[in-house]
Amino acid sequence: PTMAVFRAHMGLIALKRGDTAKARAEFLSALKGDPVGTAVANLYLGDMAADEGSTDRALAYWRKLVADAPDRAHLAFDRLEKVYFDMGDFGRMLGVYEDVISRAPSSTAALNGLSKMHERKGDMEEAVRLAREAIKHEGNTAVGHRRLIDVLIAGGHFEEAARTSLAYLE
Repeated sequence: PTMAVFRAHMGLIALKRGDTAKARAEFLSALKGDPVGTAVANLYLGDMAADEGSTDRALAYWRKLVADAPDRAHLAFDRLEKVYFDMGDFGRMLGVYEDVISRAPSSTAALNGLSKMHERKGDMEEAVRLAREAIKHEGNTAVGHRRLIDVLIAGGHFEEAARTSLAYLE
């Protein structure tokens, strides 16, 4: 592993021990390194900021993770969704997902997240299209297939959902 990854892991160890000052120092040091170490550091610096009640700082760290490492952006999606929901600005996640997909088109987490957003908006056709796109990239795992089946059922396409389920099981 690179020095940045090492620093990020040292930060995690310090954080688990309750030494937030040491953890912050290690994470900040990791920010000077490679994308993997930087992603982990931004993720946990955001968590620390959120724990301290600084939502704006937390968002800044998590958005930096998304901007700098779109292939690892999925690490921050749940956190961003929660904060934007709590702020009453959940629609901002549309932009986050679209940005990640524009830079990492095979991000199944972003495709599935955007599919959920379109389902919530009532745009079932786009939700199904995005769920199908995610399946193309994820291979033979259940997450995308389940997403597609869920959105088909929500849209009242029961027969297609059953066919999709059977095809996946086979």
